[in-house]
Amino acid sequence: MKYSKKEYCENCNAILGYECTFKIPMDIHSKGILTLEHWDGNPNNNLADNLLTLCGNCAQYKTNLYQDWLTPGRNLKKVEGRSWIDPIDFIWKDWVAYCNSPLFPKIKNNIGIIVGKTGQGKTFSITKYMIPEWSKSKHNLQLVIVSAPQCGILDEIDFRVCAQTNGWMFSENPQSTLELLEDGHKVIHISTHKGLVSKNGKNLIKYCKKTKIKHSIIIDEAHTWLCTDLELYKKTVGWNTNDYAAVLYNLLSEVSSYNPYVFGLTATPNGQQTGKVPINNSHTTFQIINKSCPVQLLLPKQAWIKEHKYLNLGNIEETFGKIKKRIIEIENSKIITGVKKTLLLSCAISGYGNPYEVDSVLERINKIYSDLGMEGDFKVCVMTSGRNESYSPDGSIEQENETSLKRKLNNNEDPLTVILVVHKGTMGMNIPTMSGVMVLKRTDKDDGEGLALTEFARQLIGRLVRMNVVNQKLLKEQYNYDFSEYYTTLSDDEKRNAIEANSFFVDIPANNEMWELAIQEFRHSYVNNLEFAIESLNKL
Repeated sequence: MKYSKKEYCENCNAILGYECTFKIPMDIHSKGILTLEHWDGNPNNNLADNLLTLCGNCAQYKTNLYQDWLTPGRNLKKVEGRSWIDPIDFIWKDWVAYCNSPLFPKIKNNIGIIVGKTGQGKTFSITKYMIPEWSKSKHNLQLVIVSAPQCGILDEIDFRVCAQTNGWMFSENPQSTLELLEDGHKVIHISTHKGLVSKNGKNLIKYCKKTKIKHSIIIDEAHTWLCTDLELYKKTVGWNTNDYAAVLYNLLSEVSSYNPYVFGLTATPNGQQTGKVPINNSHTTFQIINKSCPVQLLLPKQAWIKEHKYLNLGNIEETFGKIKKRIIEIENSKIITGVKKTLLLSCAISGYGNPYEVDSVLERINKIYSDLGMEGDFKVCVMTSGRNESYSPDGSIEQENETSLKRKLNNNEDPLTVILVVHKGTMGMNIPTMSGVMVLKRTDKDDGEGLALTEFARQLIGRLVRMNVVNQKLLKEQYNYDFSEYYTTLSDDEKRNAIEANSFFVDIPANNEMWELAIQEFRHSYVNNLEFAIESLNKL
């Protein structure tokens, strides 16, 4: 993805804490008023998401605000009274500015991509900022469709509350939504991708086009399902398939031909969305529309990485010995801090005799717990396609559903601690207690030409950054998920326990290019390390 210098000051969206209202004269002699700036203050970092266009006044203000002359990176100390420093501002302010641009109504054949890191507030921005914005007369949308790959990814309650607060109706059924629209109501409609591309989903969109009802479609987890065609699937996603028909992309292409309100949200845009992979034979393109949030600003919104280590999967006994050590580490942490931690094991595909298949791993984990004297508790669960069960080392099995398993994993008093998955884990795994991931398969995705693709690996690791406190409701309602504010209310012992509870580890296969690159990217751009977190929190 390349950055093109704008013909306006990008602080028109108030990203610096105030709205620039300076009107740039459009004659050739005035172009020098605008300057190309670097978010992190480093003039050598010319990545697209680090560049922005500012007028001279705003450029000087930014330089003084961040003291760019003191460091090769931005000085990220919070400035008193500057609420823009909240990470979520890097999502919604650019989004609002994009939709309010004079050129926006003329945009066709484009899908706007909003990129936000885990915990930054991508989906929350929809209900908190975008739907209220789109309720204004200048937009006057009547339908907002929000779609996710799987059930349970979208928080239904947030959308119901948003609908009630802003005078909209809420629906999950395409036919009910259509009837509400016919009766003159504004509707927030949530769906799965499968439901959106179904006959009823398509009929809903056709009705909107026919009746000229203004509508928006927002695709969550947009790195999935949105490759343009089968030919480029391997290059974009990292594996081969014969079944990809680009049904969702084709549907969005049709809508975007007459409607600019088509968006995707993701933490890890795929190669076509970043511009690394060309779009063949299609008029519908992708455009990342927001600036990247500096990772340091995410410190009070995320847990912090303590360490990553390597697994020699060729040595089975050594690997399971390391798993045992991690289980003991997590169990001891709960005893010391009173805050539960859980561990996710990403297992190999079954049916090939791999020692790291789910059932083989399950047997070994149950033996570990049996050896530790914890035979009576349901300590392990399996969450795979069509299989949701919890297990006790004594042989007891309970049939569950995915929702009940997640509740048990997040329940500080429930003994369920270890999660076994195969493909699950990259999406829809909102488990704040998850404090460790161990990857037991040698997956090494590439674009077919030897270039490692890390999006899905980073998605899996990203499950670990949710803040882990016993009272999640308190963190949300009283502190707006700002751990730094919560931290200042704790005693010294509670502070030590809270830091321990919010540190996590990642163990990945040794000698694996994809995982090695993924952990490097993740540590550099997606999460803060534990040492920096402790140093920063101690300054509060």
